[in-house]
Parts: sequence; C-alpha cells; structure tokens
Amino acid sequence: MSTQIKRLTKRTVLGALLVGTLFMSGCLEGTAERTGIFLPPKPASAPIDVFIDTVPALPYAEVGIVRAEGMHWSADFDSLVRVMKDQARQLGADAVILTDSWTEEDIWYDEYGYEHYDMRMVATGIAIYFP
Repeated sequence: MSTQIKRLTKRTVLGALLVGTLFMSGCLEGTAERTGIFLPPKPASAPIDVFIDTVPALPYAEVGIVRAEGMHWSADFDSLVRVMKDQARQLGADAVILTDSWTEEDIWYDEYGYEHYDMRMVATGIAIYFP
C-alpha cells in the first residue's frame, strides 16, 4: 500500500471517529456562574453530591449557579445531572442542590407539511461547598 493511500485511509478513519464522537455526544451543554467564594477547580474524578428535594444537614456556602440543557435523545435526567456535576467541579464545589428541572416539548410543521418534534430538558442548581 502506498504512503499516499495509507495517509488518506488514516485521515478518513480519524474523520469518521470525530464525526461519530460528535454524534454520540448529542446536544448536552452546561453553564456555571460564580456567585460566591472563589475555589480552585476539582479534578474530573472528584465526587460531587447531588441533593434533590432536600438540602444538606451540614453548613454550606454557595459557590455558584449551574445549569444543564439537553436536546432530543440526549436529554435524560441522569445526563443533565452529570453535566451539572462537571460544572460544579469547575467551580470547586463539593455538591449541587437541584433547584429546578423541566421539559419543553414542541411540535411544528415545515413548509412541506411534515411534522417535527423537539424536546428540551433543563435543570438548574446551586453549587455549594462545605467549609
């Protein structure tokens, strides 16, 4: 096999892997806004607790607000929580208190009369740390 064909094959495989990775990652995104004390980011392996329908019994301080949003098939609650944990790690937080989550559904018709369905899930929370 010539060098040129090997190079072309390698580029094709890398391009396919990149497109596949982007497709599999779906449309998940998160944001974090610092509203409290500055803490250094935590490593990706750091555990982050999530409090749903409750608040921690220990004293805590607010670090920031985290938000996650997902579209279509990537929009499930567990994925949103994972994104919010990642955002909390970037703020240096120890935990997230889930404050709200909702689903928006939209059905619309294009110019040819075809029906389209869009779903979006959103979750917000308060990133906290335990002093």
